[in-house]
Amino acid sequence: MKPLLIFLLAITTVAHSQVVFNVPEIEVPVSNYINLPVEIETAGETVGSLEFALNFDPQYLEFESINVTAKAQEWLTYTQDWEGEKVRWGGYDASFGNFTISNTTELFTVRFKVIDQNWTEIPITIGRKTAGTELGWDIDVDNTDGYVNKRVLPFDTQPTDGIYGIVYPVPTIGPLTFDLTVPDNGVYLIKIITYTGKIMKETTKKFFSGYVSFQIDLSNLPASIYLLQVTNGQFVKTFKIIKK
Repeated sequence: MKPLLIFLLAITTVAHSQVVFNVPEIEVPVSNYINLPVEIETAGETVGSLEFALNFDPQYLEFESINVTAKAQEWLTYTQDWEGEKVRWGGYDASFGNFTISNTTELFTVRFKVIDQNWTEIPITIGRKTAGTELGWDIDVDNTDGYVNKRVLPFDTQPTDGIYGIVYPVPTIGPLTFDLTVPDNGVYLIKIITYTGKIMKETTKKFFSGYVSFQIDLSNLPASIYLLQVTNGQFVKTFKIIKK
């Protein structure tokens, strides 16, 4: 029986506005892989440089990849590396003004392979974290260790049938990731619907029962609040999503 986990990472600054590096709350069954999207919440602050690192326990997790978003790729990357117990990314706006970040922005997703699920404390903590208005570290960052929250829910506390899980990030500028558990093999219909019932996007996926993870892109949809439905004709799961 696999546990259900919630990961929540955040660091806040103590100077300027409340700049936050945030890994949105993720509620997924522990599977072969864990994906942690990292975003920056600027609260109106202008950020022109940053560095962010995660420490992880190699007894339980193995670094797989770091996927940088299109916005972060506009920056010059000065570090993107990983060692046995650390993965980090840092960059800055080489134009000093054209590509600064002043709104909540997803930066990258760190993907870990799970090599041992039998941990008692989540083996991830926040490491080095800096932010600056230009090329520097003039936005002070709180010296918290950024410990990762955990809540364990046995699967027998969940429905024995049906579709459950999460989608993230919310809000999104386009890419949306699904971490779901589905009850049956077969074809599932995914629909994006307005609150008036208009279908804005529709696609199908073939899944095997158990844990599934996939993405869809909402970049072509207008900014709004939508309902997202996943169904196999027998079970339906509905999420509220926000497209920025």
